[in-house]
Amino acid sequence: MSDLKTTTIGETTYTLKLFPAMEGWDIQTRVLECWQQERLPTSTLMFDVISKGSGIGSTSFDEKKFNNHFRGKLQEMNQLFQEICAYNFGLEGEEGPNGESASTED
Repeated sequence: MSDLKTTTIGETTYTLKLFPAMEGWDIQTRVLECWQQERLPTSTLMFDVISKGSGIGSTSFDEKKFNNHFRGKLQEMNQLFQEICAYNFGLEGEEGPNGESASTED
């Protein structure tokens, strides 16, 4: 299985990356806290997820590149955030990178 996947949002093609296990667990915990409290992620969480979980080609995001790239493209930033989360954690009804659904049917 490849640890990389590409996705195109708007006119930009991004490379999605899997988080290392421990870092992924910590990020997933922060993301789930936001969703459970029905609030938007903080800018710090958005930056952490996008900078650690994606890049443009082989180039990663630092804070300056992140701010410049997403200026005026907040919907694209949110869509990329959602796609990185789906790729790393799986979402209800969607398959994660291991081909397993995050669905919790008993």
